[in-house]
Amino acid sequence: MNYKFFLLSVFLLIVHFNAISQEEILALRKIKTPSFIIQFDYNQNGHVTSETKVVFDVDYLSYKFEYEYNENGSIALLKKYDKNSEVWNFTHYEENEYNANNQIVTKNTYKDYGSGFRFTEQQFYTYQDAFLKTITYQNISPEGSNNNIKKDFFYNNEQRLFQIKKYAWINNSWMHIEIFDFEYDNFGNILTYSNEFLMGDDFIKNWRYRFTYNGSSELTERAYYLSGGSEWSPRPLNKYSYQSNYILGTQAVLYPSIYQFDVLNFNWFQHDGSLLIQDDYWLADCDATLHFIESASYFYEPFCLGVENYENHKILIYPNPVTNELRIKNYELKIVNVAIFDIYGKNVFTSPASLWSQEATINISHLKPGTYFVRTATEKGMVTQKIMKQ
Repeated sequence: MNYKFFLLSVFLLIVHFNAISQEEILALRKIKTPSFIIQFDYNQNGHVTSETKVVFDVDYLSYKFEYEYNENGSIALLKKYDKNSEVWNFTHYEENEYNANNQIVTKNTYKDYGSGFRFTEQQFYTYQDAFLKTITYQNISPEGSNNNIKKDFFYNNEQRLFQIKKYAWINNSWMHIEIFDFEYDNFGNILTYSNEFLMGDDFIKNWRYRFTYNGSSELTERAYYLSGGSEWSPRPLNKYSYQSNYILGTQAVLYPSIYQFDVLNFNWFQHDGSLLIQDDYWLADCDATLHFIESASYFYEPFCLGVENYENHKILIYPNPVTNELRIKNYELKIVNVAIFDIYGKNVFTSPASLWSQEATINISHLKPGTYFVRTATEKGMVTQKIMKQ
């Protein structure tokens, strides 16, 4: 989509380093239902350090994740704990490696089945420019044999993911076994996410999510359907309905941007200008009639990013509003790296760790219009500033 280019002389902005006030950031701290509770802890940079889910009276469904980050704010180490009789047992960890563009390239997974940790899976990631191209999974069995899986990712002309093809390594070749398809509306909101799997010589429908939005592009419902043969079942197996409140123009919402948390709720379908306060869960019985099960309430607290205040140094970020290229200049300190976050705290861009310069130019043409926060790391500390993407 093309937008009007704003002249540098009109929109040049000189801003002192300032921390974001507590009134501007709300962090999701807790989700509570009658059957479980999820709590989140954050570090000063707004990254989730722990996610704990306790399912009441069902220990084996409870878990705790702990996260450690590299200097670019990406997850370097993940630890998982499972609950057993009020005791958290360390059962799983993952180590991530990144390239110079801060894109994950390798994930190593280790699990403890009762006799100590053992290497169980390795994932390899490849990219085409800034887009994920493939993920290859090598699963290591206790006997040492491999069970390899590959996923290929495809994007449309609007640079949105529209298909994933899954392959299994069978008889010394990749065999296509599953398809995942994505459909969008004219505003870029995802409408359907569906799956087909290979049976015999043909792919057959398996399951599908359908998403409903209001006039403000806020997600209001997510419904899950199973296949009824060659067509989708007319009635959903379950659904979530969402309730939101508008947020103040000066506020931003910090949602957990981690892949353990429900990506269908947050990482894919975030919407600007609203605060998710409740979702309702409905489940179908044998007659495919939906029955209300329970509601989840979302609790937020004011949050202040840990940014050091430099009164004697100035930074230039321009143009603002920005359409394609964002320029950052710092005449007194070298810029180490730059990260950009949406209003929910999701990292949408991170520059290479090797960036040591007093100037940086960043192409953000792929980002949707809206409010973003630019976190600039210098050789003495970090600062976060607000920009508008046209």
